[in-house]
Amino acid sequence: MKSRFIIKFIIFLLFLGGVGTFVVQSEVSPQSFISDIRTLNQENPLAASLSFIGVYILASLVFLPAAPLTAASGALFGPLWGAVLSIVGATVGATAAFGIARFLGEPFVRNLLKQKLQRVYEYNTKLAKQGFVTVLILRLVPVIPFNGLNFALGVTRVRLSDYVFGTAVGIVPGAFIFALGGESLAMLDIMSLVVVFILFALLSFGGYKIKQAGFMDTETTESVQDSYLSEETQSSKKVPSSADASYDIIVIGAGAAGLNIAVVMNEMGFRVLLAERDAKNIGGDCLNYGCVPSKALLHVAKAVHTARNEASKFGLDVNGEVNMETVKSYINGVKDTIREHENVEYFRNKGIDIVLGEASFTGENTVRINDKEYRGRRIVLATGSRPRIISIPGDEQVAVRTNEDIFDLETLPGHLVILGAGPIGIEIAQAFRYLGAEVTVVNLGHRILEGEAPDISDLMREQLEADGITFYLGYTAKEFTDARTVVLENQERESVSLSFDEFLMAIGRDVSPSPQLNLEAANVTTSHGRIAVNDRLQTHNPRIFVAGDASGGLLFTHTTEQQSSLIVKNFFTPFKSSWKTDHMAWVTYTDPEIATFGLSEAELSRRKVSYQVIADDIPGEDRTITDNYPAGKVKLYLSKGKIMGGTIMAPYAGEIIQELILANTYKLSVEQVFNKVYPYPTASRVTRHALSSYFLAKLTPRARRMLHWLFRVFG
Repeated sequence: MKSRFIIKFIIFLLFLGGVGTFVVQSEVSPQSFISDIRTLNQENPLAASLSFIGVYILASLVFLPAAPLTAASGALFGPLWGAVLSIVGATVGATAAFGIARFLGEPFVRNLLKQKLQRVYEYNTKLAKQGFVTVLILRLVPVIPFNGLNFALGVTRVRLSDYVFGTAVGIVPGAFIFALGGESLAMLDIMSLVVVFILFALLSFGGYKIKQAGFMDTETTESVQDSYLSEETQSSKKVPSSADASYDIIVIGAGAAGLNIAVVMNEMGFRVLLAERDAKNIGGDCLNYGCVPSKALLHVAKAVHTARNEASKFGLDVNGEVNMETVKSYINGVKDTIREHENVEYFRNKGIDIVLGEASFTGENTVRINDKEYRGRRIVLATGSRPRIISIPGDEQVAVRTNEDIFDLETLPGHLVILGAGPIGIEIAQAFRYLGAEVTVVNLGHRILEGEAPDISDLMREQLEADGITFYLGYTAKEFTDARTVVLENQERESVSLSFDEFLMAIGRDVSPSPQLNLEAANVTTSHGRIAVNDRLQTHNPRIFVAGDASGGLLFTHTTEQQSSLIVKNFFTPFKSSWKTDHMAWVTYTDPEIATFGLSEAELSRRKVSYQVIADDIPGEDRTITDNYPAGKVKLYLSKGKIMGGTIMAPYAGEIIQELILANTYKLSVEQVFNKVYPYPTASRVTRHALSSYFLAKLTPRARRMLHWLFRVFG
């Protein structure tokens, strides 16, 4: 260690010793000081203010406690002007103390830590990157000694500019609270003192929440350390940077969740890296294999079905078979149109860095892609899901389809067998039936769409059976006897043999993380086959978050939008929001559609919430009659005049239900929803028609008698 560092440090110690001696031997009493300043303030307010600032600066250098001075400022000058004088004096005095410690003590401490305490030295270098936030938080917590902190931070690597601004901003709330407390004491104002104590507690809690939020997290990078190495060390340094690039946020996965977060953070001016395995996967499962192609297929299927079944009622004769190559071309055209603003070049032109390749963690905040390492302050895993596949004896003979290739068929199958009766299986079943294929749905459960209320799913099954779809409920695929035959079996060991042209497996989604991610290196844990997250979608490693299908739960594209919004909002506040699904909604795009929102009957019962059910069959409203609606239903759950949840089964139910989702989300009353204008004869009037029964139920005999009396008096 250089001798000049040691000499400077000895001078620094002597200075501190002299300051301590001065403080101990000082005979100046607080009472006489306050009396002198008060007298001077009456005679010359400007001189009194400058004198107080000077005393505050001196106090910062000689370790006199700052809090009593700030309180005295409130008693002498009032809370507002007293706080201003305290802020000026404290900032100048703190900067002077910081500068003395930096010049005399910091070189010795830095070299000592580097040689003897490497881990402490590394943390010390982190302060160079997060100095402002660190100082700000320490200043916001009023229980931390102000003047001792000045010298302590001076021997760290906090930059002078960060220290000055962090001090000036951070002491504002505390200065006002102490000044207000001083005035309250001087006036013996008990209520004001109570307010001061409450503000004091809130300020301390706020500082704690900011720290807890991770704003003081720092990442030790070679670039930060290098900026404070001596010139001799810099010139001799041969080791390259530990990371090839650093980003504010790294997003792994360019599906709906990943794109939402990457685009928003990029628009806010943050440096974003978006990683995806392959360019063709941009847009995720929704664009490439899910929502978009399935809805395009349903659009074609409904057009064909309407032409065949409705046109004949009015004298038209529609014949012929569907050209599946044309259907496939239409689906691909829809995807290509959306890809015009969801592709690699588009996002790169927006300023987002995109890397194509397999991502693998190398540390808690580092990821390797294509032999290059990237570091992120925050990392979001948006790796999506994939079709769940189970092994069936004999499946090596069969080209089992999933949602990833069912839309590529170029010939219409004569008989399509679908294993699984969830939304994917049911939508595709009806689409292919409308196109002209024979369709059989096999499900281990005893009803379809098990996420819906039983009466709704049963009503939908009846409609699909009327369309010509066959169901084997309570059955599973036991084996394939050849490339075109499957044997089904139920719990009673009863068997059925079915021949088929195509076999689709639609039994759910697999959200387990890819082993290539190497989550162990990032200290990210898993539970029950999925990445473990808390209610903030945060993993065991607080720097890493999970959004979209990879988080488990409700696997919808709009779920990913909500989760992405939650994660981004939580980046900017110490008061974190939690992920909740109380107001979630979803639509199954069958004909008619099934739209569900809010809490189910089962969940309301589990929470012991008293509720009533409003149910109304469709058709009933005039528009349902003019448009020849098929079977349908409106079912709502009401509690204390609020709409807690429900389901609509009707054409365009996903559009009709929007006002109910709004009411559920923002706790609008039944009256507010019912009394809005429903232009006649819109489809959404089915909601008003159903809610009318809520008000009719209130017309008890007693209520009717009261209305009759009021009519006679005021009518």
